[in-house]
Amino acid sequence: MSYCIDHPQQKISAICVSSHKCQRKLCDQCMSNHLMTQQKPLPINIFLDKLQEKVNQYKLKENQQKQQFRVAFKCVLDSTEQMIIKLYKQLDESIEKIFSKMEEQDQSYINLLDNNSNPTDSSINDLEQLVQILEGNTLEDWNNQKNYYMLQLETSKNWLEQEMKNFSKNFNFEMSEILSNFKYIEKSFLWNYSKERFINTEYQKIFTKQKEIQYIREGSILRSDIIIDSSQKPQMFSNLEQIQYLNWIGAYGKYNQKVGKWLATWKGEPINKVGGQYSDYGRKLGKWKELINNYWSKAQAYEIGEYENGQRRGAWKCIYGDKEIGQGDYNSQGRKEGKWIELTDGFWDQSQAIFQGEYRDGKKVGQWDIKLRSEGQEEFELIGGGSYNESGDEVKIGKWIELPDGFNNEQEVTLIGEYEKGNKFGRWDILYKGDQIGGGSYDEGGQGIKIGEWIELNDGYDNWKQISYSGQYKNGKKVGRWDTYWNWDGENKQIGGGLYDEERVGIKIGRWVELSQGFRNNSQVTYNGEYKNGNKIGRWDIMWKQEDENEFKLIGGGLYDEVEDGTKIGNWTELSEGFWAESQVAYVGEYKKGIKIGRWDILYHGKQIGGGLFDEEGNGLKIGKWVDISEGYQYASNIIYIGEYKNGKKVGRWDVFDEDEQIGGGSYDEKGEGMKFGKWIEPWEKFDWYNSIVYNGEYLNGKKVGLWVQQGKSNGEEIYKEIRYDN
Repeated sequence: MSYCIDHPQQKISAICVSSHKCQRKLCDQCMSNHLMTQQKPLPINIFLDKLQEKVNQYKLKENQQKQQFRVAFKCVLDSTEQMIIKLYKQLDESIEKIFSKMEEQDQSYINLLDNNSNPTDSSINDLEQLVQILEGNTLEDWNNQKNYYMLQLETSKNWLEQEMKNFSKNFNFEMSEILSNFKYIEKSFLWNYSKERFINTEYQKIFTKQKEIQYIREGSILRSDIIIDSSQKPQMFSNLEQIQYLNWIGAYGKYNQKVGKWLATWKGEPINKVGGQYSDYGRKLGKWKELINNYWSKAQAYEIGEYENGQRRGAWKCIYGDKEIGQGDYNSQGRKEGKWIELTDGFWDQSQAIFQGEYRDGKKVGQWDIKLRSEGQEEFELIGGGSYNESGDEVKIGKWIELPDGFNNEQEVTLIGEYEKGNKFGRWDILYKGDQIGGGSYDEGGQGIKIGEWIELNDGYDNWKQISYSGQYKNGKKVGRWDTYWNWDGENKQIGGGLYDEERVGIKIGRWVELSQGFRNNSQVTYNGEYKNGNKIGRWDIMWKQEDENEFKLIGGGLYDEVEDGTKIGNWTELSEGFWAESQVAYVGEYKKGIKIGRWDILYHGKQIGGGLFDEEGNGLKIGKWVDISEGYQYASNIIYIGEYKNGKKVGRWDVFDEDEQIGGGSYDEKGEGMKFGKWIEPWEKFDWYNSIVYNGEYLNGKKVGLWVQQGKSNGEEIYKEIRYDN
């Protein structure tokens, strides 16, 4: 129960609902004062009842209508797709029939001439036709008829092009109007080169009315892509590195379709001949070299094969480290067929896992094995797998040994249990290095719903981050008390946890102690505060304990709004995503309705080293002069960037410093496209005391051109290398 600010001995009993701003929480004495001033206090029980009436009035909890509309919309999309496919086939067949008829008639005249090279041997019928060709209008009439056909086809083609253009324009306009109201929060990762581990992070994806897709992180627009060909899906990115570094270079045709040769670049450099050819209709054709879906700096694998009319055909292979590690065939429908070896979705240098098994018309069937090898090894070893049914609907059955999301060679976590009709059921165990350390049960009804007591592991569980969670499931939702444990130096001690509602299952309530995503021995950070109806409310403290200390100490925190779904408000001190003992970076500034505004300072070990302004309009974008720091800023790598932002994009001159010494810099375009141009000196991504290496060269339209020089020192050894790029 909360107490009144003005009368600390009295409990809150009412809420003021007047239009003026005031301290909304009232005790009995405050309520009397409000009544005398003709303001509108409501007792808490009446306030809650009226709120519930509003919720009921606007049917916030009723999902049936939304679900019905979702199903109806999906049906329309499916039927539209089938109708378009049917129309396409009919049109394609009709056009092909017309051209075939013309070619047949042309060929018949050619055959007539070829077969009657000696007229004395010709039949009377053939001779009559030859005379008509020579003396009559047979060929002229046929030529006129062909021209008429071609004119009609040209008219039909122009009509179809215009109608599709109008449809595309109208559809794109309607969708942009809808999508422009949505902002998506996406989760991703960054690799911290100084700590050699992942940092979890978030970014915004925004669809604008100007037909752009913007990717925004920490107030900076990382990328802004214009939707040129609305008939095609926009380019999708699997991780933050792709958003920052991946670009495709090529030409567009008359109708904004991709045509001709297209090539990929990474950080402005061509990627090992990645790319291929588009037809005049905007479809991939011939030989292509493509990036794997999860491509990034430590997952440089490629897929190579042939396209036919926009679909993969025949044999395809996967290349990693200049060696083939995967292969398989596509059938005439562009679906996988027969024996395949393919990479797991999370394949990278430290998680080289593959799947091996059989496809039947694009669906997995029979036994599939999971194999793994360590970095530097040649051979893969069997570590798991299981079976799919033979009916071709790709349903898992029987016993399986699986890898968790985020698996890597240090993690060594496997999941063991059974599937029934594609759903997990019965007991599933979680093993670490072969020893059972967790698990629980799924319902026996085959719905794949967790029930009863469970011990679950934190994502990225490894030698340095042995964190587990223990509690109860009810119908697939967490209920009651859940505790967080940390196994360190052989001691498994409770360090966090809290309550889930017993009635509204899966909803956090009351006091909680939560761990940071990067929690480990040298980054022991917790968040302490209260949940209400699943939302954070009130004051939340950020606590930190150094490895050699016994107690946690307050190092940051701030307020969450108690009304608007737990958004951050007021002054906050936040820690960097890669915070640890030797990288004590914090950010200090103000939130308004969950969005950063005004001045924000960057602190390192309590000393200001950077910062700048966010716009006051509530867009959360950086503006004006900023001093930014590198992702891996720490004791041995003090890289800062100084320059200007315009509506979240870097513009003009930006200089790069290592502490107080300028080591590089260059210019961004003034239009606000965030594109580098002209001379640049850039630090190596692993730049620190021991590796003071920079790259010196020129950009043209964001692409490296001409001669670039890599120079500096690595562990005391002089480095000099010349790299030449095509203009």
